[in-house]
Amino acid sequence: MSRSSQRRVGPLRRSLLRPALLLVALALPSSAVAQHPFIRGDVNFDEHVTIADLSFLVDSFMPIGPMLPCPDAGDTNDVGIVDFNDATYFVDYLMRDLAVPDLPPPFTTIAGDALEAGPDPTPDTINCPPTLIIPHGPPHPGFQMKWEAPPTAVVGEQVEVFLSVTTADPIDAFSIAYRVNNKAFSLQSVDLQDTIFPAGLRATFEASDLFETRLVSSPHPDFDLLIVTSVFADDTLPHNRILFPATTGTVTDQRLLRIVFDVLLDAPTDEEVCGMTPSEPPDYKTQNAGLTNEFALLGMSRIPATQEKMTVKLDPDEAVIFSRGDSNDDGAFDLSDASYTLNWLFVGGPVPGCLNAADSNDDGVIDISDPTHTLGYLFSGTVASMPSPGFPDCDVDPPDEDELFCLFYTSCPE
Repeated sequence: MSRSSQRRVGPLRRSLLRPALLLVALALPSSAVAQHPFIRGDVNFDEHVTIADLSFLVDSFMPIGPMLPCPDAGDTNDVGIVDFNDATYFVDYLMRDLAVPDLPPPFTTIAGDALEAGPDPTPDTINCPPTLIIPHGPPHPGFQMKWEAPPTAVVGEQVEVFLSVTTADPIDAFSIAYRVNNKAFSLQSVDLQDTIFPAGLRATFEASDLFETRLVSSPHPDFDLLIVTSVFADDTLPHNRILFPATTGTVTDQRLLRIVFDVLLDAPTDEEVCGMTPSEPPDYKTQNAGLTNEFALLGMSRIPATQEKMTVKLDPDEAVIFSRGDSNDDGAFDLSDASYTLNWLFVGGPVPGCLNAADSNDDGVIDISDPTHTLGYLFSGTVASMPSPGFPDCDVDPPDEDELFCLFYTSCPE
């Protein structure tokens, strides 16, 4: 799996409509007014900066939307006016866009896990009157997230995984931050297909600047960080906003998000393999001022009490059987296999259909040591045995932690 500092996921991409967006500005006083302490981006004044604040900001652009208690907190790009550019700037911050690593002051981290309020250091005419702080609150048992995944997976194929939610009330936005096991799964796409979003509105929401997904390198080399923000609104003004689900009372196990993976596992384990886990504090510079697994309703945070990991198991009956050392898959183990691997590594020859078969020394990496190992076993006697399943044996790859896999191998009996 190729790695980069940030990668967009699958078919999803940032909407190109941003330059055409109409700007909606709040009515501003004509002269400078007294400034009271605030945290930029903390639109709902709960001392956290999350998807709930973005949803509140978008609501304020509606003709009958709420007034911002502190307009300066909504001026996320600090240009002295509150408009839709602040919402898209906010999205870039939440998604950890390299161009927006932090919001402008007052947005100061303390010991890496908290924020500090202060007056606006930029002279402008936006006011911030005294505003009541509403505590963020603990996780709510009426809101839960869990993953709906197939019980087994097949190497080389794709699997669909759904984020299912239980909600005590309708929601109008959500975000997730999950670590993805890049040794086991290659993330292909994230979308709203086959979810509670009406089919007629799905494409509109997916194209909006307010639905964004990104894969970011995490501090741990075996994981990437999947972050998704979704405010149920489109890029029109006034926005089309919908509450999901459009019912009252608790709704259980509703599909909210679809994720498609390529399976990279190379052996059955008869145990669950962890594919995704909730993000941890080291994934973000500030946990209180960053993306979390969260729902929002009318600008108020709804933290789920349950945030499950996603696990699947490779189907033992479908695992690819191969013979180690037979790199060219011709049913023999000879000089041609060393030549085939060298040709692929250095001359641009065809890729082995079974990388595990080409991994002659079973060290999890295919390099010059593998044809050397093959030649040592065949001719010089410097290699006494082949790692399982060494030719002519046929079997699946023993459980290990390498990234190699078999797409196909045809020379073992059915």
